[in-house]
Amino acid sequence: MSTSSQEIRSVLVEYFDNPQFTKIKNVDEEFSVYMCRLNSQLGSEIRYLVCIVGRDAYLVGDEVSLKALPWTVFQTRSLTDIHDIKRCGYQPKSRAPFNAIIKRTSKNDKEVEYSCDAFPVTISLLVRPTDMFDYPAEGRLNSALETFNTIIMLRT
Repeated sequence: MSTSSQEIRSVLVEYFDNPQFTKIKNVDEEFSVYMCRLNSQLGSEIRYLVCIVGRDAYLVGDEVSLKALPWTVFQTRSLTDIHDIKRCGYQPKSRAPFNAIIKRTSKNDKEVEYSCDAFPVTISLLVRPTDMFDYPAEGRLNSALETFNTIIMLRT
């Protein structure tokens, strides 16, 4: 694991106050999925943090802190799915390093992709059919996290 990969993991641990995640499922023999339900709800949608890690030995329903999850994909999502898992809260943060600049590298009708010079990640902001706006050419990491349409993938 590169130092920079550990740095972005540490940044997200601090940004979200190291919440507890619940293991939701294993996907084939490759991945395990963890989720944390946030205290806020927007209409019929519920906000979640999602981590995807290499397949592990934890059981579905086990709780693990974000700091302990060696994620390769981290998501902030608004979903209509209801998972009966522990809720957590946090206060959004706007100071460095949470406000690292992100720059658009591509876009299509499904997502807008960004890179971040500060961290080895690719950030995708999902475009929903109901979205009436266009994501900007340049933004901030914390702003991307707060859209809850965000997928962050470690670059290797």
